[in-house]
Amino acid sequence: MRVVHWGILAGLTPLIPLPLLDMWLSTRMRRQMYRAVARERGVEVDRDTLVRLTRRRGGLLSRLLGGVVGWIIRKIFRTILYFFTVKDVFDESADAMLRATMFERALERGWLPTRAEDVRSAMDAVLARCSPIERIATGQPSGTPADFGGGLVGGLGSGLQRYGGGAILVAEFERRMTATE
Repeated sequence: MRVVHWGILAGLTPLIPLPLLDMWLSTRMRRQMYRAVARERGVEVDRDTLVRLTRRRGGLLSRLLGGVVGWIIRKIFRTILYFFTVKDVFDESADAMLRATMFERALERGWLPTRAEDVRSAMDAVLARCSPIERIATGQPSGTPADFGGGLVGGLGSGLQRYGGGAILVAEFERRMTATE
């Protein structure tokens, strides 16, 4: 399955109505996406590196409480404004595809698997500002689109990555990584 497919599947997980299942499936989809990127580059990535790059940060109790409380709040708001669900789907997909691009850059530069924690921290810091809808609404620059191929799915993936921050956030990721070398 192509990388963009995994990114879109990860993005669709907020539509799952069961708390914690959506987070678990998103993590699984992201791991598959990273494996697909690595396979395309002819690189094998070990499980420990994938876990470091995809595990949810914070303690188990805070994740459980956050998941349940967040689910309740999302349920209330989603019945009032379905817009929040659509925004979550776009944000998750853009985040996943930008992480795939950053993962690919980290493989190219030799930062993985030795600096997996640094790569993850740089991804998290840079992608805190990744939201296609918010970037469009606030007039923030979008950057150049990635080439995820033609067709509806490839075009959707390219557009989500572009409007999520595209090359601007990937360049910031690379800057942060080279600053810590």
